[in-house]
Formats: sequence, structure tokens, C-alpha cells
Amino acid sequence: MNKEEKAALLEETASSETIQDNCTTLEYVKKYLDLNLPIIPLAHLKKTPRIKGESWKRKHTLEEFQEGDNIGLICGMEANSYEYFMAFDFDSPNSKVFNELIKELKAHGITGIIQKSGGKHDGYHYIIKTDIPIKNTKNIKFKDY
Repeated sequence: MNKEEKAALLEETASSETIQDNCTTLEYVKKYLDLNLPIIPLAHLKKTPRIKGESWKRKHTLEEFQEGDNIGLICGMEANSYEYFMAFDFDSPNSKVFNELIKELKAHGITGIIQKSGGKHDGYHYIIKTDIPIKNTKNIKFKDY
């Protein structure tokens, strides 16, 4: 699969309601692995790795996933040659901080996808792809606009 085909599949997977509503966990896993995304099996309805140890430090195979697993995207790990992912976590896509961040990223030619995160906080993730490795930015506080 060439770079253009991977980009098209990622866009289709991220934006198609029909695909999102009808895929099983393992079908999603297969699509993500075909895109060489660094994903990890998470415990059912949780954000913790299902496989104990340091499994978040490596790429996983289809056989390591089970139907019903949550799927985590490992941010900061190289997905493809010089491709890294970063996720911003927001309570609402309507917040001033969220909109200012999107505006600033777009000004630098960086776009991403918005994904409803679900769970007990029912928030949102804004996921971007970059060619720069990104270290953990957990708990960075943005100024209120």
C-alpha cells in the first residue's frame, strides 16, 4: 500500500459513519495495522493496556487483540518513516482554547481529526500527524483565551 492509499484509508476510516458503526474491533485493528499505526490493546471499556508490562513500548500484531478490546494509539512512537501522532484531549470542541489551538495548528499547515473519546468524561481528542517526534506533553496548561 503506497502513501496515498494509506492516507485515503485513514481519512475514510476517520470520517465514515457507516464504517465506524459497522466495524468490529478486529476489523478496526486490521485497518489500523494496514496503515502501520502504532496501536495497543486496551482493557475493555478502559484506557489501560490489557497486556501487562511494557507493551506500550512496541508495536502489536492482530493476534494480540481480542474482540471487545479498546484500541489505543501510541503517541510519539514512529508509525511510518518520520510519521508520529499526538492527541490533544478536550472536554468540548466548542471551547476557546480548543478553537485557538486548531487555528494556530492550521496556520502552520497542521490539520487533524476530531474523535469523540467517550468513557466517563465524554470528551474529545484532536489527533494530528507530524514528522517531528513528540515527547509526552501530559498536563500542559494552555492559557485561557
